Amino acid sequence: MTKKRTYYFSHDTNARYDEKISAIRARYPRTGYGDWWILIEILANTENHKIQINTFTWSALALQMQCSADEVREFVEFCAQCNLLVLSEAEFYSPSLMRRMFKRNEVARHRKEAAQKRWEDEICDSESQILDAKKPDFAKTDIKNDKTDEVFAKPDAKERKEKESTDEKKKNKKEISRADKTAFGEYQNVWLTPDEHDKLILLYGEAGIKERIENMSSAIAAAPSKYKYENFYAAINNWERRRNPTFTVKKSVVSMKENSKDYTDIGGW
Repeated sequence: MTKKRTYYFSHDTNARYDEKISAIRARYPRTGYGDWWILIEILANTENHKIQINTFTWSALALQMQCSADEVREFVEFCAQCNLLVLSEAEFYSPSLMRRMFKRNEVARHRKEAAQKRWEDEICDSESQILDAKKPDFAKTDIKNDKTDEVFAKPDAKERKEKESTDEKKKNKKEISRADKTAFGEYQNVWLTPDEHDKLILLYGEAGIKERIENMSSAIAAAPSKYKYENFYAAINNWERRRNPTFTVKKSVVSMKENSKDYTDIGGW
């Protein structure tokens, strides 16, 4: 039996305290919370994360939610009244889920592009190595039997080999350090783990971190020899300290945690 691929969406640990969801729990004490998440899971797995309304929609949802078609319709209409759903005659969807799925898809796209770029680079390196292996090494060839040329040629070949070995080790080390990271920015040269990216969103907001990443990406592309960062998360925060000397990561995170609306980049359900 083929295993069906499943996807995820972010679920706030304090979702039950959201005022809109609290309204559902008050209206439907026994079933409301569970019915809401069943509905969200169904929406997450539909095309464009929208449910088209037709003759069979309410009956099909009733089977999933284990209630009558009329009860499903009433529940969806109440969710729309609470601004949890957008409902029209043709379809309904959750704006919050749409934002969450967009963010998830963007992260997945960044990772895919970064992996593809690494794969293409590896192929190019392999082809270059094959071509280099086929080239004759004139440093080892003594056409005129001139021992003087051979003596001076060997150190150059050895030095070149050592340099290539060192460069290869540096490249491998960099690839290992970026194995769990995603490339961001216009030039795909700002590397962050998902956790680091989420922390930066917490600090600067979606628009704020996007602006900072793009600024860093452009600077690195313009002067790659000047900006050689191993830890881009720390580099972004250092840039912020130069711009705002009073900025501290710990203070910023604590102040945002105190405000529940700012604590999630999505902004609740």
